[in-house]
Amino acid sequence: MLDLECYDLIVKMFEHFLNAVRDHHHGMAFSLIVNIMDLVLEESEDISPHMLKPFLKSVKNNNEVWD
Repeated sequence: MLDLECYDLIVKMFEHFLNAVRDHHHGMAFSLIVNIMDLVLEESEDISPHMLKPFLKSVKNNNEVWD
């Protein structure tokens, strides 16, 4: 996906992962999601703010729940 410059698709994948994962999911599912996201970020030559948006949104949403 990086080689084809499918950045919007990567962002959608990250959003899907962050929206779908829940505490009741098996630890292996969470681990696989983290591994996929980690590999994509490691392989990225440049991490754009667009690619970070799902992470920042997730952090913001989690903080709103804790407030």
